[in-house]
Amino acid sequence: MKKILSWVQWISFTVLLIDWTIIGLKLLDGKHDFVPAAYVALVCWVVFCICLILRIFTCKCPYCGKPRLTRGEYCSHCGKKIAE
Repeated sequence: MKKILSWVQWISFTVLLIDWTIIGLKLLDGKHDFVPAAYVALVCWVVFCICLILRIFTCKCPYCGKPRLTRGEYCSHCGKKIAE
C-alpha cells in the first residue's frame, strides 16, 4: 500500500506540473479559457495532499505507535530497531 500511495502521489504531482505548464502557455498566448485545466490541477492537488497525509499517518512505529518521519533503521522516538 505504501508503494501505491507513493506512486499515486508522484504521478499526480507530475500531472499537476504538466497542467500548470499548459495553463501558463495558454495565458502567454492570450487565451483565458483554462477552466478545465484548472479543475484538473485542483483534482491533482487534492490527490497529492491526501496521499501525503496518508503516507505520514500510515507509517508508524510498531513499538511506540508514533508516526515515523524518516525511513531509517531505528525509530526516532523510542530508539528501537524497526524490522521491515
